[in-house]
Formats: sequence, structure tokens, C-alpha cells
Amino acid sequence: MFENVVVGFNDSDDAARAMHRAMDVARSSGGTLHVVSVGDSTAKVSSLGRLLDEVRALADSVAVPMKVHPLNVEPAEAITSVATEEQADLIIMGAPLCDGARRLSRVPQRVLDEAPCAVMVV
Repeated sequence: MFENVVVGFNDSDDAARAMHRAMDVARSSGGTLHVVSVGDSTAKVSSLGRLLDEVRALADSVAVPMKVHPLNVEPAEAITSVATEEQADLIIMGAPLCDGARRLSRVPQRVLDEAPCAVMVV
């Protein structure tokens, strides 16, 4: 059902929650997980690199094909661009929970507005 699942990734709890859901969806549907990471500083890229290595190992352990898309553009643009290029069926975004409700920051809101496919917010 979902051949190409896109997820934005950084070192936040919201992104980690989205990553786990995206991995579950890709695994259960037999799809490919496309991980979009945005970095503009050496320290940030190094930190994300270590996190991505952990995610890669987890994806390998549950047999989820994964492709990483490191980009140096604004996060929402990176996510929607990869979704378009990879003909994504679904984008999964994390959003913080405040007082029992999800609160969309600028990035998830822009992705919702510009996405070429369905978007799941977790």
C-alpha cells in the first residue's frame, strides 16, 4: 500500500516518534523508507550522522529498505522535494503534544500545505 514513505529526521523526540512510526508503516507495507536529514553545520551533521547510523542498524534489523537524503535546504522544502522525487505515498511528521493536542510548528504545517501525497502527523 505504501511503497515509498518519507520521514524528516533530526535529534528531537518528535522526529524519533515519527521515525519509529514510519519504519513500522514501511515494514508492514513492504515499502522503502526515505529519511530526509537537513544539516548546515559540521557539528550538527556529525551528530545526525551518528543518529542515522543507529536508525540504519534498526532498519536493517527489521528488514526495511532505507535511503537517506541529506540536504542543505529548509526542512519543509527538503521533505516535500524528496516526496515528489521519490513519488511518495505517505509523509510522516512528528509534532509535539501540548495539553493533549498536537501543535503544528512551521515545518509540519508547511509540509501539510505543500505535500504531493498523504501526510500523517504523530
